[in-house]
Amino acid sequence: RLRNMIVTGPLLQEKVRELSKEMGAAEFSASNGWLESFKKRYGAKSSLLCGESADVREADVAAWAQRLPQLCEGYDTKDMFNADETGLFFRALPSRSLVAQGDACKGGKLSKEHITVLLAASATGEKLKPLVIGKSANPRCFRGVHLATLGVKYESNKKAWMTGEKFRQWLDSLNNQFAIEQRKVLMFVDNCPAHPDVEFTNLKLVFLPPNTTSKLQPMDGGIIQTLKLKYRKHMLRHLLAKMDECETATELAKKINVLDAINWVRSAWQEVEASTIQKCFRHCGFDVDSVEEREEQEEEEVEAVDDSEDDNDEAGDNDQETAAVSWQAAEHSVSQLRQYAMKNGLENLLDLAVRAGDLVDRFELQRRSR
Repeated sequence: RLRNMIVTGPLLQEKVRELSKEMGAAEFSASNGWLESFKKRYGAKSSLLCGESADVREADVAAWAQRLPQLCEGYDTKDMFNADETGLFFRALPSRSLVAQGDACKGGKLSKEHITVLLAASATGEKLKPLVIGKSANPRCFRGVHLATLGVKYESNKKAWMTGEKFRQWLDSLNNQFAIEQRKVLMFVDNCPAHPDVEFTNLKLVFLPPNTTSKLQPMDGGIIQTLKLKYRKHMLRHLLAKMDECETATELAKKINVLDAINWVRSAWQEVEASTIQKCFRHCGFDVDSVEEREEQEEEEVEAVDDSEDDNDEAGDNDQETAAVSWQAAEHSVSQLRQYAMKNGLENLLDLAVRAGDLVDRFELQRRSR
């Protein structure tokens, strides 16, 4: 096992028989009874092998740890992102169930219907809108639904896979967003074939070393797993609410459509906490302050602002009134832009208007907190 070899009961029995012959005890048969006694004596048990960390070279991890501070030099922690895609069997039911002792434990045919979900988040916990890739360009469940209201960006191809072209288009859209926000962003990704090396004005790609993502990529460090766990909770709540409408869970799961999956992905992503994302970045070697430390810093900054405003209350009141008027004007402009985009079916413009509205609301909340 030190060399990551697979050790099974029959393999162990065969090796013991070979050693017995070499030691002149060819009559020893290494029976199943001996195997059970051996396992009990040494506390050995059969375990499911999972993950890819066994193939990671520690030398590559150590070399990356030395390079990482240089790569991040000149970038704020909030501008360091990691992105990765994952396949999601959106109709798959749990493989385990509680059953009464003596009852048969039978399951149905596992669904292989899947979508691909691309997630991206910053080292401080900022989450970008997920990209969902399905098989159909216009599923029936999308009738009467405006794509801009889904809370995700939807794309499609025949196999519902990520491709180099779709990844480039997604990066190009992000670059435009960061240009509007006047941000320079560092994006860490793995070096799979679907991730082309392209250059942008406000976004720089950094590729992780091969076969190291299980230890160096924050998304693989627990962020994606957290999203899937929360997705399953939403799915099981749906099944529980509809369980009286069908005879079997398999029959009910077949009625889950892509729109349901997208809604649950959006909700699950919103429920992933910033502290979880920060811990995953920190576990992968990024220098990230904890949520508590960041809150203390923000409180100190707010207190410093309050102290300075106490010396100039009257001027501050006038500034707040001006800011409130400016915020109302911005809200009105964004609303008009959103209505114009919806009326003319301009999805890109509508998406931009939604993001602009979010930014306006965020700045207003920051202003009021001061």
